[in-house]
This record gives sequence, C-alpha cells and structure tokens, in this order.
Amino acid sequence: MATGANSSTVTALNVFTETPGTELVQSLSQNPSYRVEVHATLESLIAAISKDQNAVVIFEAGTSSDIVRALSLIGDKSTDTPGIIIGDNLPISAVRSLLLLHRWDILELPVSLDALDQAISRVSVIPANNTDTAASNKQGKCWAFTSPVGGGGSTLLAVETAYQLSQSASKPRTCIIDMNFFDGSSAQYLNCEPNLTLSALATDPQRIDAVLLNALTTRHDSGVELLATPRTADPAEFPTRTAVLRVLDVACEVYDHVIVDIPRWPMPWTKDVVEGADETLLISELTVPALNAARDWILDFDNDALPGMTRIKTILNRKQKSMFGGGVTSEQAEKAIQQRVFGSVRSDWASAVAAVNLGEPVSVAKPNSVIAKDVAVLIDGLIKPARASKPKSKNRRAA
Repeated sequence: MATGANSSTVTALNVFTETPGTELVQSLSQNPSYRVEVHATLESLIAAISKDQNAVVIFEAGTSSDIVRALSLIGDKSTDTPGIIIGDNLPISAVRSLLLLHRWDILELPVSLDALDQAISRVSVIPANNTDTAASNKQGKCWAFTSPVGGGGSTLLAVETAYQLSQSASKPRTCIIDMNFFDGSSAQYLNCEPNLTLSALATDPQRIDAVLLNALTTRHDSGVELLATPRTADPAEFPTRTAVLRVLDVACEVYDHVIVDIPRWPMPWTKDVVEGADETLLISELTVPALNAARDWILDFDNDALPGMTRIKTILNRKQKSMFGGGVTSEQAEKAIQQRVFGSVRSDWASAVAAVNLGEPVSVAKPNSVIAKDVAVLIDGLIKPARASKPKSKNRRAA
C-alpha cells in the first residue's frame, strides 16, 4: 500500500483522539494523500478496523484513554493492522501489548507532521504476518566504537562507517545502535528522532524481538537505520545488562552490519560487548591525555591480552601534520598505549562541522573529504582479514 504526501494512492487513516479538532487532525484531513476518519470512542475505532484492517490507525494516547485496553482490542481484531501510538511515558503493560502487534510504531510528543508522515509510510510497508523478521541463521557483523575521552569523534566515525557499509555493492542492511544512554549523540548527528524508548527496554528481555526493534527503529534518509533512546540523566532508568545484550543479539540476526556506539565509562555490559563484537575500535586523538586514557581503557576492558595482542583496535583521529614538530607522532602514540595503532583519520574540521550541521554522514555532506577517504581505508582493512580467514577450498592441494 503506497503512502505519503508524494504518493498517488490515497491512504485510509483511522484516527483515535480525545480532541477531534486538534491541529494534527486538521492537517491530516487537509492532506490529499490521506482519507481520514476520526473516532472518539474505542467502539467506533474497532468497528472501523473490522471494515478495513489495512487502514493505518493513529492513536493519540490522552490522559483518559485506556491504551492497554485499546491495544488489546485491536490485537483481538487483527494483529496485522498497521498503527502508530502518539504519547509519552507508556506503561510497561502497554509496551507488552504492543509486542503482539506486528506493524506498529511509537512517536513521542511533540510530534511533527513530517515525522508522522514518515511513520505512516514505515508501518504501511511492513509486511503482514511479519513474525519471523529475523532470519534464524543470519549473523551480522558487529563493530563497536568508543572514545577514551569526551569529544574524541567516535560517533562521527561510527555514523560514517555505517553509511559507507550500507552503500556497498550488495546494499546490506546496516544499523547504528547508540548505547550511550546518558549523553549519546547519534540521533543528534543525524538530525532525527530517537524512537527506542527506555520503557520498551525495561520489559522482559526475552520479549525484545525483531518486531519490536523494527517498530522502534529510526530510518535516516541516507539509508542507515538507527536504534537510539532519548537521553536520561537517571542511571536507574538505564536498561539492564540482559536487555542490552538481547538487543544486540536480535539486531545481529536482523542486520548485516551493526555499529554500536558505546560510552567511554564502564557499564555492566561493556566487557561483554568488547569480547562479543567482531571488532572494537577505540577512537583516540593524538594528545597525551587522550592516549593515556586509551591505554587505561584497553587495560580495563582487555586486561587478559598479551602485550601487542589486544583485540581492541586503536584509531588515531584528527591526525594532522605539525608545522613545528611539536605534535605527537604515531610512533609515540604506540609507545604510549603499548600497542600497535590500527589506523588513522586525518583532520578535516570543515567537513565534520558540515556533516553535523546538515544531519548527514560526511560522505554525503562532503564527498571528497579526507575523513570519508580514510574511513573507507579503515573499512577495507577490517573486512579484508575476515575474507582471508575463510577456509580454503578443499580441492586446493597442500603445498
């Protein structure tokens, strides 16, 4: 079913709201791409779903609406009806009910008309009976990014890496997961809404599945998909270790590449990610404080590694030539971290600022940037060893 303002097909909407005259309802009604039917009671909404199970439900969760009962009634009528909940602070019981509905999304207030239009398009194209979205035998590659100090550039490089991976010949599905719940900035870098609610992660971890992740994923215009939560300053709201690892497990079943942006400070699951990821990339600047912090980070999260054999790969960011010989060299950096440096990314401040201001990967904002070129080299260096490690053909004769 085609949707959106640019579509020639008119999409039927069943809008449930306590205040039928709101600006949101008026704007939807005036859009020629939509045929809007407004419902003030659940009975009216359920009757409309019975007539047309493919119409998109827009459910405004007001103060007096019983959202849990509403979702239960909708599920009893059809679990394949597409829909969107608009509201804040959904109760856990509502999230559990939402897990049973295969084609639903959540938008938090305030919601823009553009975001709502995109959500309508998103839930409309999710196939019905989408209970087996995750392929049982699929296992995507997981690369974790972090920086030993704040402002080290790990998020920018994670976004650029995800974008370049998504643009490879096979067009693999690529997702960024922002696990920095305190001050994560992946959504801000891409100028999009973080749809992964903390309440969804607070549910039973075993109920976190491909359907839930699909409903809470933000899809950027570049093709990269994002799982990110709104920032919170309350550690008590952070998801449990089990929930975090469950999200990563499911994501690796759904996506070909999973890029994880993790905080620099210790979390209960940090060592699990370092040990479980296919690659862990530590993004450090060429300064003495950053390099000392990088060495400490490696010791903290890979303390059983032999000298020079850490599984953590250090990337030197914002590398530039020093006119007067006062900068730290790559050789000095390796001595400081007591490990070999895997690669480097040259400094290009103008391109980095342009990318962030435009909400785009560097390759889109500034295609000729040295950042984009250096990230391409890093990706090639990470992928080639994986290809080389594949078993040789049995028909090949031993030397």
